[in-house]
Amino acid sequence: MPDLVEVPIGECRCFHTNGAPVHADGDLVYLRAKPDLSMGLAAASALRQSGDYMGDTEAALFSVFVRYGVVAWNIVDSNGPVRVTADAVLDRLGLAAGGAIVASRAAELYRDTVLAPLVPKRSGPPPPTPRTGSTSRNRGSGPRTPRSPSPSSPSAAEAGT
Repeated sequence: MPDLVEVPIGECRCFHTNGAPVHADGDLVYLRAKPDLSMGLAAASALRQSGDYMGDTEAALFSVFVRYGVVAWNIVDSNGPVRVTADAVLDRLGLAAGGAIVASRAAELYRDTVLAPLVPKRSGPPPPTPRTGSTSRNRGSGPRTPRSPSPSSPSAAEAGT
C-alpha cells in the first residue's frame, strides 16, 4: 500500500473458524505516512480542550493520532474483513491489544509535523528578563576598614622638618 506505514501489533486475534490463526505473521495496522489536515485540526481542538495537565494533553494527541492515522488493517471477524472506523479502532485496538504500539508509532510519525503550526513562532531575540535587585556579587554588609595609605614620599614629621 503506497504512503502507508505498516505496524505489526502482535499475534493474530482475528476470528478463527478452524482454530488456526487467520494471519500467520500476526495482525497488522497501517498508518498514513503523513498527517492530513483533518488530523491537524482535530489535534488543535484536542489541545484546546485537554486542560493544563500534561498527561491529558498527551493522551488527547495520541488519541487523535490513532483515530485519524489508522487507515487500514488485516483484522477480520466472523463477517469477514473489519472496516476501519473510529468505533472499530476503539473496539479493536485496546491498550494491551496493539493500541499502545500503534499510538507510539503514530506519535513518532505525526507529533512534530502536527505540533509545528500550533506552537507560536518567536521572531527576534527573546525578551529581556526582568531583574530585581543588584546582579553584582554581595561583598558583605559589615563596616569596611579603610586601608592606610602608603605615602609616596615621607611625611613632614618623618622628614624631620
